[in-house]
Formats: sequence, C-alpha cells, structure tokens
Amino acid sequence: YMMGTVYVQVVLLESDGSIDTQSENWTQTEIDLVKSEIAAGLAWWEDMFALEYPSLATTMPLDFQIDFTYADSPLATGYEPITRSHNDDDLWMNEFLDEVGYLGVSGYETYQDFSYYADDLRREQGTDWAMIVFVVDSSADTDGMFTDGYFGYADLGGPRVVMTYDNDGWGIDDMQMVMAHETGHTFFALDEYSGASDYTETSGYYNTQNLNAIDGNPDPSS
Repeated sequence: YMMGTVYVQVVLLESDGSIDTQSENWTQTEIDLVKSEIAAGLAWWEDMFALEYPSLATTMPLDFQIDFTYADSPLATGYEPITRSHNDDDLWMNEFLDEVGYLGVSGYETYQDFSYYADDLRREQGTDWAMIVFVVDSSADTDGMFTDGYFGYADLGGPRVVMTYDNDGWGIDDMQMVMAHETGHTFFALDEYSGASDYTETSGYYNTQNLNAIDGNPDPSS
C-alpha cells in the first residue's frame, strides 16, 4: 500500500558501443529534464495522498526520497537498450546488479535479485519501501519505443520501473504522467485504459477492486 516513506533510485544508462552500436548519448539538458519530470510525477502522488487523507498526511505523509546518483552519472552499458526488445532488459539490468554487487545473490533470476536489492535499500535508507526507476535514452530513436513497442512498464508490486526518454507519443514533457502511472503499478494498482485490466479485477494487500478501469465498467464515462 502506498503510504510512508519510499526510497527511489533513478538509473540512467549510457551505451559505450562495446556490444551494440552506440546511437544514443545523454546530454545534461536531457538528464535535467528526466530528473524534474520524475520528481513531478512522484510529487503528484504526495499531493493526492494529502488531499485524500489530510489528517493522516500531517502525521505520516507519503514521502518519496529520490536518489539521482545514477542519473547524474549514468551507468555505462555495452548495450543500446532502445534498439532492442524490452524482453532484453535483463541484459543491461544485470550489468546494474553487477555494479551494485547483487548479481546472482538470490540464486534465481534477475527479478529476485532486484527484490533482495530493493529490500536492502529500504533497510539501509530507513524507509518503508524502495523502488528502482530505469530510464532508457531514446532521444535519437524514431518512435521512443523498444523494438517490440514497449516504452513504459513496471513490476506489479515493484520494485522496478522502466521508461524511455520519449515514452512513445507522451514525450519527455509528459514523462511525469508516465512516472505517476508506473508508480501506481509498483504499489499494485492495475491499468485503467481500454484493452488492459478489467473493472472486476482486484489487486493489492486489500484485494481492492479496479474501479477506475474502463473495460467492464458499468459507467465507463465516470
């Protein structure tokens, strides 16, 4: 459930051409835009929490604590993520896990390694939750999507979020909306748009119904 303190680690990736042909390069202007858009998307949730639960917000506000270390100094990768399918994300994610010393710690797969990593981040930072946000440079890409059409996705229940710089038609100027949407998934919220999750589906610690979904909604205009 989304309350308390949330440690957010933002990771940008910088290709070095050692495996894939390099086609993207972060500029300082792009990095600054990503940082401001992510901060705005998370601040929206803080504002919504305060509006919905004003009394609770005074004693236990929702507080996203953002770490931009790997945004200010993007992680070098041999891959050019935007030129690949989103299903190849374990390739460059494993490079990050190796960087922070968590590659293979679970003995299972990349997702499990990240679960261990996020839990340790939470403990080390003294927060209630932790999440890792990856941003893939797509400023030189023609459509701002991975080769299979993905551009923003998250683990249901966390801890990972992935976005491209352009986010398909949303663009960098509306990244805050994509950030807010994917953060919802991190806390078990289901999709609301047509062709995704259904009104009758439930999710989360309280098995809450997906009342804002269009599909299956008895009053879609609501």
